[in-house]
Amino acid sequence: MRKVICLLRKIVDKRVSSSYENELEIVNDKVRIIRMVCGGLTHRPKESLWDYLDEFVDKRQPLH
Repeated sequence: MRKVICLLRKIVDKRVSSSYENELEIVNDKVRIIRMVCGGLTHRPKESLWDYLDEFVDKRQPLH
């Protein structure tokens, strides 16, 4: 069975849904979302995230 893991930024910001604060979200038995702190916790436009790409990669945990 194939599985999908999406790595996203954890965001704690009243401008977006509080679900973005969850570090782990199990969508179903095949899809999980893992959110990591990267570039701060506030929402940022995706175009401004390039400066934080190395931080995102460095914090990624091995997935098993």
